[in-house]
Amino acid sequence: KMTYIKNDQQKDFAFNDKVRYEMLQKIASTRDWMLVSDFEIKAETQPRTYMTLLHLKEEGYACKLLFGSDKLKELKTGWMYMTMDLSPIIISLKTATLSIIITFFLGVAAAQFVFRLKSKTMKTILDGLFTLPLVLPPTVAGFFLLYIFGMRRPIGKFLIEYFAVKIAFSWGATVLAAVVISFPLMYRSARGAFEQVNPDVLSAGRTLGMSEWNIFWKVQMPIAWPGVISGAVLAFARGLGEFGATAMIAGNIKGKTRTLPLAVYSAVASGNMKE
Repeated sequence: KMTYIKNDQQKDFAFNDKVRYEMLQKIASTRDWMLVSDFEIKAETQPRTYMTLLHLKEEGYACKLLFGSDKLKELKTGWMYMTMDLSPIIISLKTATLSIIITFFLGVAAAQFVFRLKSKTMKTILDGLFTLPLVLPPTVAGFFLLYIFGMRRPIGKFLIEYFAVKIAFSWGATVLAAVVISFPLMYRSARGAFEQVNPDVLSAGRTLGMSEWNIFWKVQMPIAWPGVISGAVLAFARGLGEFGATAMIAGNIKGKTRTLPLAVYSAVASGNMKE
């Protein structure tokens, strides 16, 4: 028999070894009830079988069987029942999807701008500036973002006062961190792809009276497309796995800014390896 209590209301479950799977389904439907007492199962095959219901923070429940007095055995393939918090996966996918859309166009535009510059000095300066997030430690990049968009900083105050938009420690901060950190990969790949395009092909388009816009989309981009796509894939993967900058500017708020890397870190740091 086991007892749950919530808001001064009590629920009791009594069952035997034959119906424990059905009872686990009932347990699953009462995840918001708090276990206040262990219970004993009088099983036909195991004279002394105790089942302990463990509450893993607010993530869900896990059940194990204790056979005999000391030895703990996990039933079948591991946890008999455990609810999995999918919010870090959903947040990570949403963040990576939106960030790659932003990063794709920003990276392509920056690569085209630097590619068309005539001054080698300006090319070198801008190239180093756009590549800087790639060589900086992510936590340092996140600190700079927090310093710029913090609620007490000029830009952060301006956004809050005039647009009611809070960047720091919001889901938007996870997107911002992913965009900043993954941008260099998109930029470098796109610029390298543009530089591989034969200049004579672009010149031929100009002699035919094509505008620079049409040359870019109808001549340059189709030729450089494989390199641009490879950069997009790398940028998406980098945004999906972003950790340091996200932790600095977005925090580790469950259900809001806790991405998959942050969830893994939190579980390992708290010792919940099963989680």
